[in-house]
Amino acid sequence: MNERERACVLDLYCRCFDDTRAAAEAVVGYAFAHGEVHVLDAEAGADSSARKIASMLCYAPLEDSGFKAAYLFAAATDPAYRGRGLFRENLRRSAAGRRLICIPENENLWSMYESLGFSQPVCATERLLYCRGRHAAPEYGGPLEALYPLYLQSPIFPKKDLPLFVSTLRAFCIYGGRIYSDGACAVLARGDMVFEVYGPEPDAALRLAERTLKGEKRALLPADVHTEGGRLVRTALATDHGGWKSLYIHNYFN
Repeated sequence: MNERERACVLDLYCRCFDDTRAAAEAVVGYAFAHGEVHVLDAEAGADSSARKIASMLCYAPLEDSGFKAAYLFAAATDPAYRGRGLFRENLRRSAAGRRLICIPENENLWSMYESLGFSQPVCATERLLYCRGRHAAPEYGGPLEALYPLYLQSPIFPKKDLPLFVSTLRAFCIYGGRIYSDGACAVLARGDMVFEVYGPEPDAALRLAERTLKGEKRALLPADVHTEGGRLVRTALATDHGGWKSLYIHNYFN
């Protein structure tokens, strides 16, 4: 894909998601550098010098301890070309029989992805936190790479590699997320959600959240982390999770 085509993909992302160029660079830029970007033209056989990219999707590789899948994100079709099955066709051509996982952007899209073969739910444990924020930890301002060792100690599975970890954290911050750390653990929070906790003891990270944040929050943990008052909730869909029911697919690109 040449530079003009890359620019067209970034423009398509911005139009479809009503987003900034910085967000497009963070999300699609990762796919250009470390994953895959698949596109379809508005008209098959169009002159490549004047091609009109009408549909796009991206994949990030997920591999950990024998688990292997492709994470689908940034799936979009130009509004002028919707209703023609371009996304379905792009997915068919690019999937190549591999295991796929996605996080539908909103509730209205769950049934559509299920109709495309994403029939197996991926769950997490949700726990309510009542945060008092009496002893606020400072918001983390260091390099994102420095949080990776804490992430590797967490029970999250499958683990992202370092480029995907940094890119998803960068996107998380662009979209208003906040990171807090006391050096022993870290908490990712936005709005009423605690998206991820890092460190060897999830309960210690949850206590950090309770000390730092304010108000009622919903914390998400890997499904096989047993915590008082926790309940299973659906966070993602897979074409085939292969029996790996402990997957934690949540703080990723949509």
